[in-house]
Amino acid sequence: MDREDNNTFEIECARFMNENELKEFYSGIAGKSSLQKQTSSKVLSINQNELLAEYDKYEAECIKKYEEAYVALMNKKQAWDIKVCRGCQGKIRLVNSEYNNFWGCEYYYNRSIIHDTFNIDYDEQFVEYYQNTKVRIDSNWLTKIIRDLNLQASVKAFNLLVFYDALGKEDLRSKYGYLSTSQSISGFVKAKSASRIEEQEVEKRLAGIFPNCKSQLGIRYKLKGEKERVVILDMVLADDNEVFILEIKRNVHDIDEDKICLYYKLVTHILLKMNDIRKCYAVFLVFNSPDFKSYLTPPPHILWETVRNLVYKNIILEKFRQLAYYK
Repeated sequence: MDREDNNTFEIECARFMNENELKEFYSGIAGKSSLQKQTSSKVLSINQNELLAEYDKYEAECIKKYEEAYVALMNKKQAWDIKVCRGCQGKIRLVNSEYNNFWGCEYYYNRSIIHDTFNIDYDEQFVEYYQNTKVRIDSNWLTKIIRDLNLQASVKAFNLLVFYDALGKEDLRSKYGYLSTSQSISGFVKAKSASRIEEQEVEKRLAGIFPNCKSQLGIRYKLKGEKERVVILDMVLADDNEVFILEIKRNVHDIDEDKICLYYKLVTHILLKMNDIRKCYAVFLVFNSPDFKSYLTPPPHILWETVRNLVYKNIILEKFRQLAYYK
């Protein structure tokens, strides 16, 4: 393993799951989802008064912040209009600084008092500030309420949104002119659905080239001092000499380095226990090309567009080897 390893954990046991185990695992997830809805409904009903109070409290806090920001903006605008500094009552005039020009009083350099200063284009800036001064409702406002009442173990954001709607409480995002909370939540669900469609495209393409290709491979494992868990690997390619763990991501910023470290260690642990000496690689395969330039260097990865149309197995494997995260 060439990459520096900062993850320290000890694997007590790990093994690949068979198809029946996977079916039981997914069935258990579906059952938990149904049970979660029932539990959530009960918890919401028990805590109805507290939830209504938190809704009103959150909205009141957002309105208060808006009012404070509005008053501060208009007070500064008044100082600009009369060209008098509120800190020292000095006259506001154009200051030609070594670094930039701005509007300020003659005592602006006196740090013992807070003076008013204004950008050279403050009139245009004020219009922008005024248009953006509004009641701000976070996209995760429901989650904040759930956490404040310590209900996160049994209540999800969508459960609470439906609950408030049934009680006649408006979606605060819609009320103050934002994209509705339900659209934000459904957008997350759509993104997950799109991610699975992209994974299926990769699986179908590579399965036609690599006979020994396994998608959605389950591993049951236990780390020292922790309970037994299950992880599902997106895809594993193997031949007589090598094993490639493919972690398929929609975008570069979705890359989870800790997760692929765990996957790599689990697979190498299992292979070692089976006296399998094949070399193992862990590869991030990113489906979408970046739509903006980042100043941060992303972890090693392969863009799907660079291998999508390749037909020769050896060329694809060489790219995987070159850009593997672990090797």
